[in-house]
Amino acid sequence: MKGYYKEPEKTKEVLTPDGWFKTGDLGVFDENKNLFIKGRLKNMIVGASGENIYPEEIESVINNFRFVVESLVVEQKGKLVALVHINREELEKKYQSLKLDMTKQFEDKLMKY
Repeated sequence: MKGYYKEPEKTKEVLTPDGWFKTGDLGVFDENKNLFIKGRLKNMIVGASGENIYPEEIESVINNFRFVVESLVVEQKGKLVALVHINREELEKKYQSLKLDMTKQFEDKLMKY
């Protein structure tokens, strides 16, 4: 990339003097010199006690829950907030299944008495 079209200031922000593109990705190396991407500089949130919070790490945990389609973690008024899109149809199916199962168990117990 040579730079942003007719945007020299923006180009200066993202390219080093020797032409390298600054992606904004944040990473750490482990003891074996493997690089792990933690998140993006623009997304990093500084917590109340100064800790770096990477929303992508939290989102990856939330996104592993069964009925979650995707999530977005943001900061609002000094607090972390997760916006979560759930698979409502799958959740409804599971609810109906559990409801039928519990009803059957309840009726079976009533029949024993």
